[in-house]
Order: sequence, then C-alpha cells, then structure tokens
Amino acid sequence: MDSPIRIRTVSARDRVAAGAEPATVLESLIATPDGEEPFTPAELFGNVLTMLPAGEDTTASAIAWTLHHLAAGPTAQQRLRAEAVVAFGDGLPAGAADIRGLALAGAAVREARRAPEPSLNRFCKWPSSGPGETGRDMNSRPIVAAVPTPVRGSGHDRPGFSATIHRGVSAVPVTTRPYTQEMVLIHRVFRREAAQLLRLVSATASGDVARARRLGQWTREYIGGLHHHHATEDALIWPLLQERVVLHRELVDRMETQHHALDATLNEITARLAAWEESAGETERDLLADSVADHRRVLLEHLHDEEELVMPLVEEYLEPDEWERVGKAGLENLPKDKVFLALGAILEEATDEERAFFLAKVPTAGRVLWKLVGQRQYRRRMAALRGGLQ
Repeated sequence: MDSPIRIRTVSARDRVAAGAEPATVLESLIATPDGEEPFTPAELFGNVLTMLPAGEDTTASAIAWTLHHLAAGPTAQQRLRAEAVVAFGDGLPAGAADIRGLALAGAAVREARRAPEPSLNRFCKWPSSGPGETGRDMNSRPIVAAVPTPVRGSGHDRPGFSATIHRGVSAVPVTTRPYTQEMVLIHRVFRREAAQLLRLVSATASGDVARARRLGQWTREYIGGLHHHHATEDALIWPLLQERVVLHRELVDRMETQHHALDATLNEITARLAAWEESAGETERDLLADSVADHRRVLLEHLHDEEELVMPLVEEYLEPDEWERVGKAGLENLPKDKVFLALGAILEEATDEERAFFLAKVPTAGRVLWKLVGQRQYRRRMAALRGGLQ
C-alpha cells in the first residue's frame, strides 16, 4: 500500500503545481490555501491510508446491516424487487441513472446505517415481535452524514469528522414539522412512469398507429403532470425558502439548471411524439425512445438532489400548514377527470401507512367514489396502457 500511495502523491503534486483544479482527496490535501503550512509527506500518507480502509469498512457494514434487517422484512424485499424491475426492466442496460432511481433501496441503506436500531418502516411493517403485537413502528432518529476532515499529527492519525444533521422522517406523519415523505411518494410516481414510458415505447410494434397514439396521449399527460408539479414547487416552496434561508448559490443554480434541462428533454419528446403518432415508424419510435431515455437520466438526478438537498430545508424552514398547501394544490389544481388517475398512481406502490395518510386527505365523498369507481377506472386504464408489460 505504501508504494502506490507515494507514487500517486508525486503525480498529484505535479498536477497541483501545474495549476490544475484538485480532482481527488489527495490533490485537495496537497493544494494548501495561501498562508497555511502544507501537510508533511507522513501526514498525507496517514490521511489517505486511513480513508481507504475506512471507506471499505463503512460500505461493508452498510451492506451487511441492510441485508440483515431485510431478511426479517419480506414485505420490504418484495417492494425492493418490484422497484428493481421497474428501474431496470428487461434487456435495458443498467447505468448510474438507473441506480439513482432505486429510491426504496436507498432508503433501506440509509435506515440500516442508523444506530443503534435501524428502521425500515418507511416502506414496510415489521413482523410482530411477540404475542399480541401486530408489528412495531420505530421512531426515526436524525440522520448523521459524517464528512471526513483532514487532521494533522502523526502519519497514521485517524481523520476527524464533522457532522451534518438532517431531520429524519418517520412512517407516521410528524405534526410539528412538514411531512416531506409526501414528496418522495410523488417522486416515486414520476420515477416509475418514466421507466414505464421508455419500456412501452420501445416495445411498440412498427406500424401500430393506434398503440402509438394511445401512448402519445399518456405521454402528454405525464408531461403535463411534471410541469404542474414543478409549477407548484415554484409557486409555494421556493419563494418561502428564498425568504427564510440563505441559500447557497450553487444549490439554486443546480436546481435551475436541472429544471431547464428537464424542460429541454420534454420539448424534444413533444417534438418527436407527433411524428411517431403519425406513422408509428421504427425510426421515429427509436428516436422517441432515445429522447425518453435522456429525459429519464436528467429526471432521476433531479429528483435525487431535490430529496437530499431541498427537502431537509423544507422540514427545517416551512411550517406544516404551508406544506399542507403544497399537497392540496397538487390535487386541487388537476383537471377533475385526472384526479382519480393521479390518486391511483400515488397509491399504486404505497404502503398501508402511506395509503391511509393520503386517503385521509381526500373528502369522505371522494373516498367513497374512489372505492366504488376510481380504483376500477385506474386499473382498467393501466391494464390497457401497459398490456403485458409490468
């Protein structure tokens, strides 16, 4: 281990001396700010050596604890398998964008890293632990993301750690802070539908104009739903955050850039959709599928960043009634004939707790209509749309 680290140290020093922007931890340690004493070779070696096994141990521990707790949760296992099928599909190459779409898997790993008792009840109910018990809910604790900071001293000193605290989200809505798990559920719909859209378009037979037009109508509804979602955020979330939080320019720029990129992908899909609906030609289909794949890649990155970077700010700086207005606007501003379809999309992969939470927001008459009419309407629509592809 000694020789490879020291060889890379020489290479890193050359890059930094040539004015290159630091691209690795080692180069960042070497690029000492003006006025500060540079790290000695022993300190550089010690910090890098410590981080290598520390990273391996953290990863191995997270995997081991995740599998350990999943072994006791068959419901969670089933949901994770279903998520993987939606994310990867059959015959589609898996890449980094597909991994970002595994929201439930990411939640499972994050919960497994909690100490001393991980909780997977964001998306499953643990089996009863004793006679008379129907299952136990574990209250979530704050998530602590440890970020290594270099230390000075002997060559093998362990790095220090600075902590960034993010408020946890429990399976039962917390009344004192916004229940931002709602946003995760909405994002789950867009992740699933984007993956389904790619699979359905790609599987449509050449010349099947009727099928192309049916998928075209659904694609426009998907695009309208995404625009509506972002318009609601722009109107009810971002103004409050900008008023109350000193937002890092980098975060604002990142979100704006992603919104522009998403709009560009949706515009391209819309432009190619008309030609495909007209002829259902193989070339038009493949061009549209390429556009959908590009859109999905941008979408998954954006949803991931929004959940990790923006939702903690919402929990901290918005009041529950302000957050409640966001949810109400999401459903109330939909066309009346789309409400049951939107509700069905949200509930399709919801846990029992999530389902009860969302239905509690629906007026009594609406819940009755959903049970008598809405559920069948949604199932028929999805059966006709998806055919044999699930």
